[in-house]
Parts: sequence; structure tokens; C-alpha cells
Amino acid sequence: MGSGKPPRLGEIQSLVEGAAARVEPESVERKLALRPLKGVEATGYYFSATDPAPGPNGYKYMTQGALMLKELRITFTILINGEPAKPTRQALEMLKAIHRVAPNHTS
Repeated sequence: MGSGKPPRLGEIQSLVEGAAARVEPESVERKLALRPLKGVEATGYYFSATDPAPGPNGYKYMTQGALMLKELRITFTILINGEPAKPTRQALEMLKAIHRVAPNHTS
């Protein structure tokens, strides 16, 4: 188990901003806007990018972000080669619904 401090929302935002800045020069979009992602327990940010020329094993569409869930930092990447709207929406809804259950400590 980690002994690090819980993430802060500003740290999550900076993490996602850094990822977007690294992807932006290679994406179709001129500016990758961060979008908030807020669930019942998790909060974070994400962005979506389009690869103009994915390689043979590459993906055309990517959504990437990070969430804080209590003391956890969760990063995610959604890669899609077809129509991205529905699967991306479904994945983001799943991430918004994420919750942490306390471990059952029985001896």
C-alpha cells in the first residue's frame, strides 16, 4: 500500500494538462481543451484527440485523463478506431460511476 498523500484536484488538472500538451502537436485539433469529469466520488479532467495518420497498429481517437478518488489517483486512456462518440461516452459514464469500497479486514 502506498504511503503518499492524497492527490489534490490542482495536481490532477496539471497532470492532464501536461498529457494534453504532449499530444497536442501530433493531433488534428489545434487546441486540446480539458473537460471536467465529475462523478459521485471521483473528480478529474480529460481531453480528446484525433490522430491524423495512425500507424497500422495505432488508433485514430484517444480520450485521456485522470481522476482523484479519495486517496487514489486514477489515470485512463480510451483508444478507438471507429465512430468514437458512443464508446467514449459509455467509458466516461463508467468512470463517473466508480467508487471505492473499504477493504474487509477480518482476522
